[in-house]
Amino acid sequence: MNKDVQVGEVIALPLRIKGYYNDHSQEDITVTWDEEEIKKAQNAGIGSYEIEGITVEGAVAKCLLTIKPYNLVKNPSFETEDYQMWQIKYLGENKDYVTYQKNNADALSGEYSVHFWADTEQNFEISQTLTGLENGTYTISGAIQGGDCKNSEIYLYAQSGEHIYKEETGVDGWKQWQQPNLNQVVVADGTLTIGMSVKCDAGGWGTIDDFVCYLNTKSGESAKPSETLALSKPNSGGHSSKTNVSQGSDSKVTYDNLEKEQQENVKNKEMHFKDLSTKHWAYSAVKELVQKGIIQGISTTKFAPQQSLKVDDAFTLLNRILLTKHRGAAKCSSDVVMRYFKNEDNWAYAHKVSIGSQLSEATLSSIAQLVDAPISRELLAQVLYEITDGQLNTINEMKAFEDINGTSHQEALNYCYNTGLLEGIAIDRMAPYKTLTRAEMAVILIRLDALLNNE
Repeated sequence: MNKDVQVGEVIALPLRIKGYYNDHSQEDITVTWDEEEIKKAQNAGIGSYEIEGITVEGAVAKCLLTIKPYNLVKNPSFETEDYQMWQIKYLGENKDYVTYQKNNADALSGEYSVHFWADTEQNFEISQTLTGLENGTYTISGAIQGGDCKNSEIYLYAQSGEHIYKEETGVDGWKQWQQPNLNQVVVADGTLTIGMSVKCDAGGWGTIDDFVCYLNTKSGESAKPSETLALSKPNSGGHSSKTNVSQGSDSKVTYDNLEKEQQENVKNKEMHFKDLSTKHWAYSAVKELVQKGIIQGISTTKFAPQQSLKVDDAFTLLNRILLTKHRGAAKCSSDVVMRYFKNEDNWAYAHKVSIGSQLSEATLSSIAQLVDAPISRELLAQVLYEITDGQLNTINEMKAFEDINGTSHQEALNYCYNTGLLEGIAIDRMAPYKTLTRAEMAVILIRLDALLNNE
């Protein structure tokens, strides 16, 4: 049987289902579903899950549970011929080459999509502004396919207040749909603008379809962490006890049993991620980190390689690497760090304070200003620069990336490229403002681990 629900909706599978017998007869049969698997699916969120149950006669029943987002975008796949909610903005001299097209062969779903082509340079945005939203964090996605987009700059974006989130993408041929997404987009004033930006040379073509925007967490609620494996031992009530954090006389932040618990509780894990094939560019890095107990999926079957990382996850993963190297010299006192990381009940508090103590106060301030927003490549570069004291061995020659000139973290970005921690996304582009994904972080962690071994 199949069951579809919207994300956040209570999952209630039927207590009685149709049973079919070899003689083609049928009757209603009582079934008991695996509540633990249902709970895992609800915690994992959007996706498809196979839930098993046992009938009163001892037979196995199966339900394909699909958790879908509640889409806040109006006319998200352009099927209704009222496009007033969408705005097409031409950013160059050429205009009128973007159209709403009816052709199911070029649409991801339905019959309609937004089509672009011109024999001159193209530079445009399509966007929709959502109002009356609940304050909180949101996930946004869109889809694009096409080809011949030379010298392209294509990205999904979301603007909340003065903050702009971007996820770069591209096109790779007809019906080769790319579906970039942005996670943990923070809305604080009830308004959010989402859209796709396309810039390319003459002759580029493609279609855009199926925008999605849904609420992750309301303001005031605890966001569900991606790295849900806590490093503190559960107390008798089944809840994780808070790790004691103290400032030692040698000015190092120390953590009761953190390293011991990591070794005992999270090593030698196997992975069965359906969304990470053996051919994925980050597969070997993820596999090694899972086996070492450094990283895990957002569920037992889902790694979410393209999901953006926020500070809680990034600092937890970095600290786990440093713990294996017995590193962690503090630069800031605990009083300074705790001015920026105030929530001691946060699941990642100990890791955030550990990494935070190794940063400058200026970087701590930049990190704190993110709140629940994802961390960018340039800010992670600054963190890596500071926690390694800028002393890792250089393996790459200096290279000029046009998009980092004049950025506030240019020195850190150059350092991370020269040491091999970060790579550009193109010959001359580093994409400093791009949010960091879980797959990217896995590869960076492997590189960091290797470089620390060679110090």
